[in-house]
Amino acid sequence: SRANVAVLFAFPLLASAAGSSASVLFFGCFLWNIAGLALGRLKLPNDRVVMWIAAILLAYAGLRSVSVFLSDTPDVHTQDALKPMAFIAFLPIVCALTHAPVGNALIWVLRGTAIGAILAAATALVQIYGLSMDRAEGLAGNPGPFATLMVLSGGMSAGLMASASARDRLLGMAGAAGSLLAGLLAGSKGMLPGIVVVAVLSLVFLLKERRIRWRLRTVAISIVVLAAAVLVSLPVFNWRLVQLKDDFSSMQKGQLTRSI
Repeated sequence: SRANVAVLFAFPLLASAAGSSASVLFFGCFLWNIAGLALGRLKLPNDRVVMWIAAILLAYAGLRSVSVFLSDTPDVHTQDALKPMAFIAFLPIVCALTHAPVGNALIWVLRGTAIGAILAAATALVQIYGLSMDRAEGLAGNPGPFATLMVLSGGMSAGLMASASARDRLLGMAGAAGSLLAGLLAGSKGMLPGIVVVAVLSLVFLLKERRIRWRLRTVAISIVVLAAAVLVSLPVFNWRLVQLKDDFSSMQKGQLTRSI
C-alpha cells in the first residue's frame, strides 16, 4: 500500500510540476504491473464497472492502433500505433491499486496535485521574470499543455479545500492560487474559458459541501488573489492581446490563422 500511496501522490505532482516525467512514472507502473499480472501476483478486480471501463478503453486502443495502418502512408504513422498504450495501462494499474488498496486514496492525489501546482507556479514566475520567456510552459515543454494541466490542477486543488483538515484546506487554497497564476502566465487564449468554468464548478462544489461561506474576509481574500494573479500576468496578457489583433488582421486579409 505504501507504493500505491507514493504513486497516487507523485503522479499528479509530476504532471503539474515536471511535465513528461509523469509519463515515465505512468508507463513504468504499467510495465511493472503487467509483469505482476503475468506472474499471478495481481488479479483482475472483481468489479463489473471497472471491467466495463477497461473493456471500452482496450477496444478504443485496439481500433486506434489498427486504424493507423489503414492510412495511405502507414509507414509514416507506425509510431502512432503505440500512442494508445495509455488506455491499455488502465487495467494493470487498477489491478495494483485494488491489490493493496489505500483507504484515503483521493486525499493523496489531491495533495500531490496542489503541491505540483505550487511548484509549477514558481517555475512559471522564473520563466517569465527570470528567463524573459514570452509564455510560461513549466516543464511541459509547451504553453498549451501546461495551461491545460494548470486548469485541471486548479479544480483538483479546490477539491482539497473540502477536506476536514485545516492543513489540507490551506494547501488546497495555495494550490488553486498557484494553478491560477501559472495558467494565466501560460497565456493560452483557449484555456481562459476553461479557467472560468472550472472556477465556477469548484465554487458550486465548495458551497454544496458547506466548506465556504460568503463572508467579507473570504470575498476580500479571493479578490486580492485574483487581482494579484492578473497583475503579475499582465506582460503575457498584453503580448497575447497584440497577437490576437494581428490574428484578426490576418483573417480580414483572407489568411488562415490556425490559432484562432
